[in-house]
Amino acid sequence: MMTKYWKIAATQDSKPVTLFTVTSDRQIASDLKLPSGRSLIDYVRLPYSRPSSDEQNHADLAHGAFLNCGCAKVASGTPLELAEAVPDCDPTTFLGGDKITGFLMSIWVQPRA
Repeated sequence: MMTKYWKIAATQDSKPVTLFTVTSDRQIASDLKLPSGRSLIDYVRLPYSRPSSDEQNHADLAHGAFLNCGCAKVASGTPLELAEAVPDCDPTTFLGGDKITGFLMSIWVQPRA
């Protein structure tokens, strides 16, 4: 099973922060089973596009989570980056999933210098 760590620059209360999340093949499979309008992957994909690779599924899930987390603002065009790990603390917020599977994604928010 593939697991990837992601980060993106954002702002929270006008202060620079970095958002982190982790994606796995299991999370991708769960997200893609959600009804239309609930999938974080579908949120960032054009209706007619298809993933070109497993890597793209991971990136789309992370990007969809960052754009929907509600805890910080990600500016349009901000690049998504691979991270070495997520912060060693409890996540800031959770999102995605449904009543059966529970929350799908965890988001960490860390201040930037």
